[in-house]
Amino acid sequence: MFQFALEPEERLIVDTARTFAREVLRPRHRQHEQQGLPAELFAEYRNLGFAEMAVPTRYGGTQIGLSTRVLVLEELAWADAGATLALQALDWLGPVLESMAAVDAQEVIADARTHPEHRIVCADGTAQVVLIGQHHFTGDLPYVPATNPKWLLIRCDQLLALFRGDSLRCTQVDTAGLSAAGGAQVVLEGSRARWQSLDSTLTAYTWAQIRITLASMLVGVARAALEYAIDYTTTRFVFGRPVAHHQAPAFTLAEMRMLIEAARLATWCAAKRLEERKPGSLATAAYAYLEAVECALFCTREAVQLLGGHGFLRDHPVEKWMRDARALSLLCGGRDSAADDVNVWGAAKWLEPAHEPPPATEA
Repeated sequence: MFQFALEPEERLIVDTARTFAREVLRPRHRQHEQQGLPAELFAEYRNLGFAEMAVPTRYGGTQIGLSTRVLVLEELAWADAGATLALQALDWLGPVLESMAAVDAQEVIADARTHPEHRIVCADGTAQVVLIGQHHFTGDLPYVPATNPKWLLIRCDQLLALFRGDSLRCTQVDTAGLSAAGGAQVVLEGSRARWQSLDSTLTAYTWAQIRITLASMLVGVARAALEYAIDYTTTRFVFGRPVAHHQAPAFTLAEMRMLIEAARLATWCAAKRLEERKPGSLATAAYAYLEAVECALFCTREAVQLLGGHGFLRDHPVEKWMRDARALSLLCGGRDSAADDVNVWGAAKWLEPAHEPPPATEA
């Protein structure tokens, strides 16, 4: 049965994340956007225990459940989605680390622990990257959210491949959103994969978890936009009463709130189903991601409109959240990839998906 109440340990984790978001990330979000993240921020994030939430316990990680991680990521993305994306490193590789040989997994984990600022990113290369040999790939990724990724996990249809950064040619690109995370165009020219898997079940399960992670971040961005819009419209008066007390703005704020609650519940449900290996969990993850994308794009756009002309000024953060939401919606294949996967697994057959996640691996 789905439970909304948090265990004491889970509540402590979420409260710690909320404090870190409010006191560290939110006050510096403009600085991070302009200058990137300082090395000490990665160290502080690691000291709080958030850097290895998805790392198996047999490798010294905390391996927090996905249903708890989505709560943490929503709080962090509420403060700064770009910084949250950059701070996540090993978390992107949770299912992969469980499936890799121990020596390979320990190499990746050791690098992340020695150099917390090293970036690990994911990208969907189904349409851009092709396998040209047993372990070699070629292709062009127009954008990944890191200036110089140390490790890159690529999905190519039903195949997963992990590359070291030194086997890639990266060119820095300017980004409209998520500037704190950076951005680069990545070219593979016969690049050799450090690890790869042809297991379609592992690929589907890994990408479902990534989508749920992104969905929680999108909900956090949408929530930030709503809260700021409420504060602004309840303190600014038009025709003798607050803007929020007029019918059209009030209806817009109410719709934003409903969409956020719906997207949050969909994300929680998807996380719980995937965590418990429930039938149909892969399709549920794709649905939750699509719901969160539509929610974030609508809420951030309407927040800008509710502020009027001020919404487009850097004096207010809603314009940043609108850009961040748009950039988040493009990561890891975006809406098109998720919609395609929904069609593959059967839009109406939640209980009979084409693929099922692998059995849970004992730590």
